[in-house]
Amino acid sequence: MIAPPPPQSAAHPPLRLGRRALALAPGVLAVRGLAFLVPIAVTWTFGAGIVSDAWFAGLAVPTAVVVVVLNATSLVGPPALGGRPLHFRSELVRIVRTSLGWTLAAGAVALVAFFGLCQSMPGLDPDFAFRAPTLAAALFPWMGVVAITSALRSACEVRGLFYASTLAPLARATVTLTLVLGSGARLAGLPIAWTLGALAELVVLRWALGPLPPDLAADAPPLVPLGPVLLGESMVAGNLLVDRAFAATLGPGTLTVLDVADRVRLIPQILIESTFFPVSFATWSTLAATDSAQLPRAVGVGLRQVAGVAAPVLAGLWIGRRPIVGLLARGAFTPADAEAAAAILAGYLPGLWALAIAALALRANVLAGRSQAVAWIGAWSFAANLLGNALLAPWLGAPGLAVATSVVSFSVAGWHLFLLRRTLAAARPSAWLAVLAISGASAALSAVVGAPRSFGDPALWLGWSVAGGLLALALLRTRTDR
Repeated sequence: MIAPPPPQSAAHPPLRLGRRALALAPGVLAVRGLAFLVPIAVTWTFGAGIVSDAWFAGLAVPTAVVVVVLNATSLVGPPALGGRPLHFRSELVRIVRTSLGWTLAAGAVALVAFFGLCQSMPGLDPDFAFRAPTLAAALFPWMGVVAITSALRSACEVRGLFYASTLAPLARATVTLTLVLGSGARLAGLPIAWTLGALAELVVLRWALGPLPPDLAADAPPLVPLGPVLLGESMVAGNLLVDRAFAATLGPGTLTVLDVADRVRLIPQILIESTFFPVSFATWSTLAATDSAQLPRAVGVGLRQVAGVAAPVLAGLWIGRRPIVGLLARGAFTPADAEAAAAILAGYLPGLWALAIAALALRANVLAGRSQAVAWIGAWSFAANLLGNALLAPWLGAPGLAVATSVVSFSVAGWHLFLLRRTLAAARPSAWLAVLAISGASAALSAVVGAPRSFGDPALWLGWSVAGGLLALALLRTRTDR
């Protein structure tokens, strides 16, 4: 359990979590900018229709499996590797084997279930019902490669190789995008492009790790039980499939438009998760093994920094969502498709602030030994999202799926923070006032400015200027928050 921290004083050394995280931001922006073009290139080639729907539906199944294992590995890996530096090699091998085994087993079950679902669900287009499971099965090797990559990334983060773990996806995105653009509108080439791109990232991470030293201590049992973590993350990742299943019933092209909106919302989400999360969690894992008295303070600092930085970033995307998504209207992806994607994005954005807090608080709870709670929260997330989709999709259409996701994200964040209440309550109230003020101002700015239609609207640039000022304040706060 993470006990409340002692009273803060000037004697506390600065953790520099924000400074280290922000140093990674340019690399993350470059990687995500290139990676974002990969699925967009698919829509440029195939448009929004049955063919692209089949690809994104087929991709969603292995992606859900990969998300489960990747998230579980990112939760279990740093405590195991950072807490046992004397047998780093055997821990890494154990994590790789476990990650790969769970991925292939879960992937096989998911693919069989997806095939049966596509053949039995009434109302599905026959072409879609054949293409989607075929493409999903072709991505089976990709799942295995990504499982190994997730373990290597955790190892790099624990060793402080943050630049390597941040820039390695650049190789994946470059290879994948090159192959997609060169596929000549051949759908069968997409799984090959995805797999070879993942292999490129794996090679870079393994090269960055270098030679692995022999173990200097005997084997020991895992520090974090993997079963409850995998169960909880499986339920969370199941939301991806639930959303796609509902979208597939809302008409041709809806699933593709939903996926485009989802890709846009991933830009700020992954920017935050790829900078603050690895630095914070690797630091927490090391402190848990070497200086546990400083751990509660580090948890509070990490959560405050993420909450403060996320709010103005999301406000800027909320204000500019229509012209930004409008840039994607190219080729077979029409301006009407882009406007529909912007409407869905509006439903996602409020929940991203809560999701960022929840995802980092989840790591603190795992480190505190609350793995069972992770499973319960994952089950709640799945059930609540399923109910929310059933209630809102008939009323709001595809944007209702995004609104349901946001509502569930706030409930999950609240649950995680409640479990950490003793740790968070021990900090000075003034430490949280600045974060709450920046977040409140960002929400007010979003409500006042709304969503200008074009880049030529002065309201857009005024809103972005204010959001930039709030972001500057949040970044300044990361340098002074102890």
